Amino acid sequence: MRGQGNCLLDQGATQRVREGAELSEQTGEALKKIIEGVEETARGIGQIASATNEQAQTASEVATGIQNVASITENNASAAEEMSGSAEELSGQAAQLKELVGAFKIESSSKGDSTGDAKS
Repeated sequence: MRGQGNCLLDQGATQRVREGAELSEQTGEALKKIIEGVEETARGIGQIASATNEQAQTASEVATGIQNVASITENNASAAEEMSGSAEELSGQAAQLKELVGAFKIESSSKGDSTGDAKS
């Protein structure tokens, strides 16, 4: 009976070894899938990081553009203010010139002379 018992023990041990090997293989496959999932997630995170960097750069360019527009607008407002002041000054000078020119009287000349005489 001892021989038969050892044989049964050997068969049981062999069966357990097979089951253990099968479980080990299944665990290995599961770990492969987990690693593949982690790698895919890492690639996705890398793509998100890249897109985020691009968006940040674009946002920075937009902010610079807005600052440029604000600066140009400020310069235009300043130039318009200067032009307004110049127009007022020119208007005043034109009124003075009109007043000065108005001091001269031009008389009609006789029939043959079309130049007229200027008198002050």
